[in-house]
Amino acid sequence: MEFKSEENRFYLEEENHTLIAEVTFLIHDDILVIVHTFVNPEYRGQQLGQQLIKKVVEKATAENKKIEPLCSFAQREFEKNESYQPLRK
Repeated sequence: MEFKSEENRFYLEEENHTLIAEVTFLIHDDILVIVHTFVNPEYRGQQLGQQLIKKVVEKATAENKKIEPLCSFAQREFEKNESYQPLRK
C-alpha cells in the first residue's frame, strides 16, 4: 500500500477507493495545521496514523514550514516524538 497525496491531505485507500486512513491539514502562511487524522477501525494497530503524521513532518521539513498539530492524535504524536519538536509552531 502506498500513500497518496492531494494539496491538503495524505491518504491511503483500497483498490475500490474505500478510505483506509488520512491526515488533513490547512496551510496558513508557513504553517501546516493538522486538523484531522483518521484510520479505518479495520486497519488500526498498523501504525498508519503515525506514518501519516510523518508524511506531514517530511513535507514541512522539505518546505521549511512549521506544524501546528490541532487534532488530538497529532498532538499526542508530537508529545511522544522529540524529533518533531523543532517543527512545532
